Amino acid sequence: MKNTIKIIFSIAVLAIIGFHVVACSGSDRLSGTYTDEKGTMSYTFSGKKVTAEMFGQKGEATYELKDGKFTMTMPDGRTESYNYTLEGNTFTFDWFGQKIVLTKK
Repeated sequence: MKNTIKIIFSIAVLAIIGFHVVACSGSDRLSGTYTDEKGTMSYTFSGKKVTAEMFGQKGEATYELKDGKFTMTMPDGRTESYNYTLEGNTFTFDWFGQKIVLTKK
């Protein structure tokens, strides 16, 4: 009986650890809306989707964070990848040689 309880407890602990790893990794780290200091650009992240608004234009894509790259896949299948950092509420990425700094609202 004691071995059965230990096995059930071990499985429960592993399930909790696995859920924690999945919940705290990958794209979910960017949930919410991030804007630049001028308010001319915003990125809203929800699940694996991102909605970008800048200069009066709005677009949607899916995204992935992997190996220091922020990769967006557009509805037409085209992809764009940028180096990024995420420190606290600040998301920074290199966009065609320009450093874009966005802060979470």
